[in-house]
Amino acid sequence: MTATSPIKVLLVDDNSILAEAMSRVITRDPRFQWVGWLETTNTIVDEVQGKCPSVILMDVDMPGVETFELVRLLAQKCPSAKVVMFSGHIREDFADEALDCGAFGYLHKDDEIDVLLSNLEKVNTGEIVLSPLVKRVMWRA
Repeated sequence: MTATSPIKVLLVDDNSILAEAMSRVITRDPRFQWVGWLETTNTIVDEVQGKCPSVILMDVDMPGVETFELVRLLAQKCPSAKVVMFSGHIREDFADEALDCGAFGYLHKDDEIDVLLSNLEKVNTGEIVLSPLVKRVMWRA
């Protein structure tokens, strides 16, 4: 990332309140550029190809297309966009499936803003990330 190329973030989530909050957080941070929000997955491939996001935050629980299949499709059609699953669900099977289908991580909607933004930076460089809350579930004894 350079000073002239912020990390472009696209949110895919059917919650308009969350979208507004994320828009404000991303817009205020000079490391990032908000490129938009999709409340459905109906036009996601076209939107991603048009908006060219660096990182896509995608809710696990979207109406319509099964999101894990959508991650696989985006990896084929839009390989420069890195998808991170973004969920209120902390389930090991969801996190495993997300990583298996090519997502660059699984973040929780209750993560602290600084943790979320730091993880988006890591994803932009190709690193796989997991929410601290998700790690606790996945690696509990």
